[in-house]
Amino acid sequence: MIENAIVQKKYRANLICLIVGVLLAVITVILGIAKVNVSKKDAEASTPFADAYNNETLDADDMVYVDLTGELYEFGYYDNTERYYFGFDEYDDMYIIRCSQDKEEAIAKEINEKGTAHVVGTVLKLKEEVLESALEYFNDAQSSEENKMTQEFFDEYFKGVGLFVGGSTGSATGIVVLAVFTGLCAFIALISGVLAVAKFKKGLKGLTDVDKDRISNELANPATEYIKKCNIFLTPNYLVYADSGFEAIPYEQMNWAYQFTQRYNFVPILTNIHIWLKDGKEKQVGNMSLNVVKKDDIIKQVFEGIYRHNPNVQFGYTEELKQQFGKKK
Repeated sequence: MIENAIVQKKYRANLICLIVGVLLAVITVILGIAKVNVSKKDAEASTPFADAYNNETLDADDMVYVDLTGELYEFGYYDNTERYYFGFDEYDDMYIIRCSQDKEEAIAKEINEKGTAHVVGTVLKLKEEVLESALEYFNDAQSSEENKMTQEFFDEYFKGVGLFVGGSTGSATGIVVLAVFTGLCAFIALISGVLAVAKFKKGLKGLTDVDKDRISNELANPATEYIKKCNIFLTPNYLVYADSGFEAIPYEQMNWAYQFTQRYNFVPILTNIHIWLKDGKEKQVGNMSLNVVKKDDIIKQVFEGIYRHNPNVQFGYTEELKQQFGKKK
């Protein structure tokens, strides 16, 4: 390792980021297991959907079930995978069911094999357009006017709710939200940490012990300039970059340097410096995020430092310079 407090601090920060990512990934897995266990317990404690109707507890955050018999009748869709169905229990009571097509097929298979399917879910408040589609579908399927439902009877019968197969209670949903958050943070931390540590090790791997001692001594040299906003050291003989990776580039090996800005929807999200070397290799240093101000001044400061040590370096991007230097040799 390079004997410099800032360089070592940057490496430790990347390593900590990697460790935090691993810990968050473990926590995400634990939360996933907890969610499965909570959902299982909620399902075991579920009560008949009919009781929720009769006891007027349709607003309760509980799991309910229906023992369905006969096929489900699709009357609408929620999205590309989930649909709305009419379903019936053994007493010919009718329910509105929302579930995926895969679950509908599983329910139909269970009914064919056992004569009934135990379907568990949560009480779902239905949107007005869903209720309108349900009433329209039901009445269109009736052969006589006597069997059609009036709006008043329909509203009283279904009370504006249905059974959401696969729905979760508040506690299970809270675990899912937390797991998504920790999972996203774990992904970002892991990717950032792995890439940064790998780049750090790659930058150090090509250096001998003599090179490391020389660079360490140059970093300690009073003449060395440290530009904190882009994490670049301008030593007497090297440009040293230590942040999301490590690079120690001799000025004498540089051919061409230019500023590069990465944009997303025309918004600059990353600015850095690309340096092409005499052996045809390209190095990227000085990564600066969106929140760093006066990036052009910082880049100019780096370019001026390079020029002082090697006036033969070409600066700025042009097609001519790209043809001259921007290719592997």
